[in-house]
Formats: sequence, structure tokens, C-alpha cells
Amino acid sequence: MDEINAYKPDYLYNHKNLLMRIAKYVKENDLYLHKPAFYTPFGEMLDDPSRALLTDVFGPGLIDAYGMGETGSCVVRIPGKKYYQVNSDLFVVNVYNQDLTGPALKGMMVITPLYKTELPLINYTSYDQADSYMKKGLRFVRGVQGRMNDVIHHRDGSVTEWGNISGIVNYIPEIISYRLVQETYEDLTLMMVRNPDTPVEKQEEIEKVLDEKLKAMFRDPSIRITYEWLDEIPVDPNGKLRVIISKVKPGAIGEPEHAGEDVGSAQIEGNDCGAEATV
Repeated sequence: MDEINAYKPDYLYNHKNLLMRIAKYVKENDLYLHKPAFYTPFGEMLDDPSRALLTDVFGPGLIDAYGMGETGSCVVRIPGKKYYQVNSDLFVVNVYNQDLTGPALKGMMVITPLYKTELPLINYTSYDQADSYMKKGLRFVRGVQGRMNDVIHHRDGSVTEWGNISGIVNYIPEIISYRLVQETYEDLTLMMVRNPDTPVEKQEEIEKVLDEKLKAMFRDPSIRITYEWLDEIPVDPNGKLRVIISKVKPGAIGEPEHAGEDVGSAQIEGNDCGAEATV
């Protein structure tokens, strides 16, 4: 933090986990921090709570870039936009269904960097998920889901995926970071980091809301959820933060269901990413 204030960078590029820790420290201690014109967190996916905290502390110049070490940043969400755009001059980004048998709007990203000529990567499959739409022949992306997350396994062989969990937890602004760990089929632990603006006394109220919504979503009365409030979620050995970790092997009945939806060569017409699909 002292180095940022001393140097006053116009552009800041650092690991998301580190920027989140700085932002939380600044908020908790009511400190001054220089706001760069632009900044990019890397290494982990951004969700709405983390995006809100970063923009509150570092300012509105958040550039949310998706990429890998092998490809570079190929899908970028610039400040003020609700969608990610593909750097089409440097990359071809296609989306395929889960079996990689045909194109889709929602499914796995398949990436070809156009600038790598010495060791070309052609149709490189990251297994990361994209929810996209097409407009005038160009692909735009509503959201990206990383391949790092596990799924919650149930005894009947079905699974609950990241999107179902995030649809509940991400809409509670008092939580800025979380991780759900499945210990057994019935026992889950939800680790959470509280927004510094939220009083400690509200934690019990938040737990009651989560318990009601999550158990209604799971539709399994045998599931028990333990809630833990932490100052920081411990990262994985590779420095990333998985939102879901399951210690349960898949059930013998049925196969895990994938998040991607095969919609063939459908296109979405409209002016923004909220447009309806026309197949």
C-alpha cells in the first residue's frame, strides 16, 4: 500500500488475491490509497462482490481480463461495460458444447492465438466455461467460469454447480469472498469474508438467510451447513482460490451434469448482453 501511494501508478497489474487483501485492509482501517487510472487483477476470476470492493477502493478503472499463461489475455471487460469483448485481432475464441462436437453459445472456450507463430496453439481447449452471444459476426461474453471449481456431489449421482451457489451468495453484498467445502454428502462448510462495512452483529442474520436459500436450492433436508467467518480465505498451493472444493467422490448413480448448454449455431440479436436468444 505504501509503495502504491509513493509511486502513484497510472496502471496497476497484480494478483487478484493481493489486491483484495489491500482493499480489505484499506476499508477496515479507513486509509488513503492512490487510485490508478486503470488496474487489472489476474490469477483468479472476479465475481460481483469482489468487483464491488475493488472499484470502491481502487476506483472505476477496473479492466477484467481473462486469459492463460499459454495464450495471454484474450477476453477483456473494460470499465463501464457489462460484457467481455474478444481481442479478435489477436485471437479466435470459439465456444463448443461439453463434448466438443459442435459450436454453442454457452460451453467450453476453444482458443487460437493468432500471434504465436514459432509454436502455434490451434484450438487450445482450456475447459473454462463462457456464456456468450454473437452480434454482427463478433463474439461477446456475458461471463466466464473457471475450470478450477469442483461441484457438490449428491448421493443420487446428480451435482450442484458453481452457478447455482453464486446465484445466491453473490447477491449478498455483506460477503466479499467465500469458499464452499463439501466434507461428506450431507456436511458442507461455507467459509466467508465479511465486507468491512458490515457490522459483526449482522453475521448471524446473514447465516439465517443463507441457510434458508441454500437448503431450498439443494432440496435435500439431510444437508447440514456450517458457517465460518474468516479474515481471509486460504488460497490453493498454486495461488488460486477455488470457490467450491468437494472431498466426495461422484455417486455411482448417474453422471455429473455439465454447466454448458448446447444451443448449436444460435445467435442472439440485440444491443447488449441482456438480449433474448433467437434460434
